[in-house]
Amino acid sequence: MKKHRPLTLGFVLAITSPLHAAVSFVDNFDTYATGGPNAAFDAAYNRSSAPTISASTGLGGSQSLQNGTDMVLNRKDTAINLTTVGENSITLDLFFQHVSATGVARPHIGLMPTNSQLTFSSGTELSARIGGNNWLEIRSNGSELFNAGTATLSLTVGNWYDLRATITRTATTNQFNMLVELYNSSNTGVVGTLVSSLSNSTAITNAAMWTDTEVFAALRENSSIVNIDRFSVVQVPEPNAAALLGGLGAFALLRRRRIV
Repeated sequence: MKKHRPLTLGFVLAITSPLHAAVSFVDNFDTYATGGPNAAFDAAYNRSSAPTISASTGLGGSQSLQNGTDMVLNRKDTAINLTTVGENSITLDLFFQHVSATGVARPHIGLMPTNSQLTFSSGTELSARIGGNNWLEIRSNGSELFNAGTATLSLTVGNWYDLRATITRTATTNQFNMLVELYNSSNTGVVGTLVSSLSNSTAITNAAMWTDTEVFAALRENSSIVNIDRFSVVQVPEPNAAALLGGLGAFALLRRRRIV
C-alpha cells in the first residue's frame, strides 16, 4: 500500500489543483418551450424575443431553436473572470443547421461584459460571426476587425456546422488573440472537417474587456434559416498551469517507479 501513496498523492494534487479551475457549460436547448411566458428559458438567459422550437431537428434528434427576429442569448450563470490566472483562454462552440438557401446565416458567439446587454453592436464585446457576406468575422466593440475576405462560405442546406471561437487574454495589457473556426458536423454533433478559419493578424485591443472581472458567454441568431443547438463554453488553463499539472503527474510516476 505504501508503495502507491506517492502516485495517489500526485493524482489528487493534479485533480484538485486550483490552477486547473475551469468553468464549463453546455446547453442543448432541450428544456425550452416555444414563446412566452417561458420560465425555464428566461431563468437562464436574457432575450429580446421569444424562441421558436424546431422540435426533433436538433443534434441526435433533440429539439433546437430558430428565430426570425433578433434573439440574443446571454448566459447569466456563466460568469467568467478574465483576470484570473489559469482561466485566460475561453472556447465557445455553437452547433447550427443550415436549413434554407434563401438569406444569410448569421450565427454570432462571443463574450459580453454584462448579463443585461442584449446587443453585439456596441459596448465592449469580443465576438465572432458568419457575416452578411458569408464569411467569418472577428469583432470587437461592435465593429468588424478582421474577415475572411473573398473566401466566402458555401453552406449546404441540411448540414450541421460547428462555429468555434477561442479567445485568449494575452500577457500584453489590453490585447487579445482570437481564433475562429467553422467545421462540418453531423447529426450526432461530432466535429468533422474544417471549412474555414480566421485569426487576427495584429493584436485585438479591448481595454475594458481586458480588465473586466466578470464577463458572460453569449450567442445571437437573427435569421430563420438556421436551427441552433448545443452552445458550450470551456475555460482552458494557461500553459504554465497545464505544464505544472503535467509535471505533477510525471513526478508521481517517477516516484512510483523509484519506490517499486
